[in-house]
Amino acid sequence: MRVLVADDDPLLLRRLQALLTSWGHEVELARDGLQAWGALQSEDAPRLALLDWMMTGMDGLEVIRKVRASAQPLPPYLIVLSARDSQLDVVRGLEAGADDYLKKPSSPAELRARIAVGARVLELQQCLSERVSQLQAALGEHGQVEAENRRLAAAIEQVAQGIVITDCEGTIQYVNPAFTELTGYSREEAIGRNPRILKSGQQDGEFYKDLWTTIRSGQVWNGALVNRRADGALYTEQMSIAPVRSSGGSITGFVAVKQDVTDQKGSGGGSGSRARSLADPAG
Repeated sequence: MRVLVADDDPLLLRRLQALLTSWGHEVELARDGLQAWGALQSEDAPRLALLDWMMTGMDGLEVIRKVRASAQPLPPYLIVLSARDSQLDVVRGLEAGADDYLKKPSSPAELRARIAVGARVLELQQCLSERVSQLQAALGEHGQVEAENRRLAAAIEQVAQGIVITDCEGTIQYVNPAFTELTGYSREEAIGRNPRILKSGQQDGEFYKDLWTTIRSGQVWNGALVNRRADGALYTEQMSIAPVRSSGGSITGFVAVKQDVTDQKGSGGGSGSRARSLADPAG
């Protein structure tokens, strides 16, 4: 995997490069925040980045904010490196859009574990994005024969990820059996309601505003969030939402693909999700 390492300390930069190279990663270096921002905006940008908080030109948190504001279809996994270790600092890093926060100096074992968590999340993100593209293409086609429609419906019923289809206002029109297993809501309980029935209160209004702005503009939204099952239990899910378009190109609804990543986000000792509760910065 290609990994961007950004730090204005040449000694630490070389040390991290040697470590990551020995683990089989291809390493790209940035010696300040401006170089890091440029690398993450390139056509072939690394999918995972280690960003020092305090850098010249542009600090790591500003780099992260700019990356998140760019609304990339497949956003990179961003880990903040910092000598700061107070809960307030961790909260600031996650609020800026970081996926994880790692105190310097960290052990090679912990660093390797955090990178492994990021790699798993990126792999799942890629898988979900491809699934959304397939579903979007299938659902956007018109004039298919009835047999093809039945085959498509049967396929969606069988996929392991939870599938939710809504209209433009977010009213649920369809859920598959995997959604019921994930959330505890039956098809009858979910259809006709809004996905806000899953809200846990762990994400603030800005989180959902960004989500709706992204999908209503015709882009795919990818991210992790904490939701609440029908029985009240909290869980972390990785979700992709894509607009469904008519043959004329207008948005007629949205399709969401949901995957329970509670165990993955908890591994490696990391505070890995952008969707963490601000009241629980350590995850």
